[in-house]
Amino acid sequence: MTAETPCPLGLDELLGYLLGDLEDRADDELDAIEDHLFDCAACGRRLESLDALRRAVAEAAQNAELGGNVNRAFLERAARDGLSVREYRIDEGTTVACTAGPEDLVLVRLAAGTAHAARGEEIDPLELRVTFEDLERGESTDLPPREVALDHDMGEVMLVFPGDTVRAYPRSRWTLHLGGHTYVMDHTPAPGSLDS
Repeated sequence: MTAETPCPLGLDELLGYLLGDLEDRADDELDAIEDHLFDCAACGRRLESLDALRRAVAEAAQNAELGGNVNRAFLERAARDGLSVREYRIDEGTTVACTAGPEDLVLVRLAAGTAHAARGEEIDPLELRVTFEDLERGESTDLPPREVALDHDMGEVMLVFPGDTVRAYPRSRWTLHLGGHTYVMDHTPAPGSLDS
């Protein structure tokens, strides 16, 4: 083990290696990091975990208007890998006021499946329909429906959004229809966000 490759490798080095952002490092330092990743099972597993998380976040970003559907394992991995998450739990028929700050991820937890999960019904997948209202422009849009999965262990449908995406939304209302239940999120841009 060299001074350039402490174990475990820091999150900055792992993410930099994963994203190809270490070009400012000397060639011998990059070689040492690669050698360490090849030889160290613990750092290799951390890198694989970060890559899986990166892919899940990328998928969520591609589906940002509806969020990426995740489960408890995703949340545990995000916590292990040092990502901060702002959570909003919405019960059926309620409205939640939300503002995204500088968090890495925004998690919306819909308690839609609790009654179904308690009865042991297999109801996956569920259809999620969303109406987005831009309250600043007075415009409303129905987004394309999407299938989402219920996390039976949690009794919830969990959607994750990249924090940067949420902060860019204008003052808006999101009405989510899921399994015969309705949930509403009233979003106010955080101070300093792009559209505030």
